[in-house]
Amino acid sequence: MPLLCVKIYNKNYDEIQSTVNPPPISLSKQFLFHLGQISNGNLSYVVQAILNHDQIFAFTSKNEYFILAIATNNTPYDKLRQFLLLLSDALTSDILLPCQESYQMFQDLCDSSIKTVDSAPELTVALLGLERSGKTTFANYFSNRSLAAFDTYSPTHLLNIIRINQHMRIPALKLFDLGMNFKSQWWKFRKESDAFIFFVDSADVRMNESRDLFNEIRSFWDLPYVIAANKRDTSKIVNIRKYLSRKFCVPIRNIFEIETYTGTGVYSLLAELITRIQDQDVTLSLIGKIPKQGRGL
Repeated sequence: MPLLCVKIYNKNYDEIQSTVNPPPISLSKQFLFHLGQISNGNLSYVVQAILNHDQIFAFTSKNEYFILAIATNNTPYDKLRQFLLLLSDALTSDILLPCQESYQMFQDLCDSSIKTVDSAPELTVALLGLERSGKTTFANYFSNRSLAAFDTYSPTHLLNIIRINQHMRIPALKLFDLGMNFKSQWWKFRKESDAFIFFVDSADVRMNESRDLFNEIRSFWDLPYVIAANKRDTSKIVNIRKYLSRKFCVPIRNIFEIETYTGTGVYSLLAELITRIQDQDVTLSLIGKIPKQGRGL
């Protein structure tokens, strides 16, 4: 990830730390104040960016500090965002002191943050469940398709592959949206997947069929998983999580209420699933991976 410059300013927009001096273009206090006005008032960890000629200005605020990264316009925004999030998390008072040692610490911190972002692996998640359970709508929520495309139902005959850029604390993801008509081939994607999400339409009368499919998947897909209880607002069941926990014989902590059309709950679900993937990786690194045998689903 090529960066032209990274700078930190105080609340008066006086420069207190920088990777290069002078910057690739002249930055007036009026220009910095304009960026600061855009950034102020946003929630923590919000990173914004503007395109200025052939360069991208990505910026965020932390406490009384304003952090700015300048990169070429072909730099992926998701990488710039993740870089600034890592950098703002790691900032300490020692790095902000006006001395050569602090300058070197800031250079090292920027270098390590860039390496972390560039080396972040892409995780793969399979989307499984009965037709009309919300798998494709979930995947399309992260694509560039218009919400108008969700108004009509069209079953996934084979599979869709959707990539999600890094978002806040969620790394880059690849989603396998596997259609029921493709079920005989699902097993081929087990080894390529790090986890799976099983979708249940909360208002569906096919709960027994959905439970049987889930049990069939679990017997062969020995991976971290969560259950997405979709379309909660259309269900007559008062406590859908408790109901599914009993119906599917799974811990209630594995079940998340979401709405794929609006995106409600989807990032919380993904964050929890990624935590489980990472926790399993730590465990497997200690005990060694157990070979997966048998074809199955």
